[in-house]
Amino acid sequence: MTTLWECNFRLKQKDPEGRKFDRVSRCIFETDDEAKKIALHMDINVDVYPVEIGALYSIVIAHTLALDGTVETSYDPSADKPSLADRYDYVMYGKIFKWVEDPHGTRVGILASFGGLLMLLQGDAWQFTELQVDAHVYLLMKRTS
Repeated sequence: MTTLWECNFRLKQKDPEGRKFDRVSRCIFETDDEAKKIALHMDINVDVYPVEIGALYSIVIAHTLALDGTVETSYDPSADKPSLADRYDYVMYGKIFKWVEDPHGTRVGILASFGGLLMLLQGDAWQFTELQVDAHVYLLMKRTS
C-alpha cells in the first residue's frame, strides 16, 4: 500500500496571525465530516501552489511515491516513470517528528516538517495509527472543488 493516510479538507483560514513570510502562508484546514473531525494547520508555499479559502482539498500522506509501494531512495520528477505525484498538484517530502497526546482525552497532534514548512494534524488517535514518529513521508495535495 502506498498511502498511509488520506482525507478531504476545506480551507478555513489563511495566515490567521498575519503573514510572516513572503512566499509561505499558514493555512488552517478542517474536515466537513462531523463524525471524523480533523484539523490541519500547514505551511504552504503559495507562490508555487496558491490556495483559496472555502475550497476543498484532498490531502494524502504516503511513505513512497512509487505506485507499487516500493520505497525509493530518490525521486526524479523528470523520469518517465508514473508515480503517485502525477495524481496531485503539490508534493512535499519531510519527517514526522512528534506526537502530542491530549492528557484529558483521545485527541492527538502530529507534527511534521517539510524542509522547514510545518504541519500540525489534530484528531482522534485511532485516525492516525499508520503515522509514526521519525517516519519520512510525502504529503500530496490537490484541489477537488
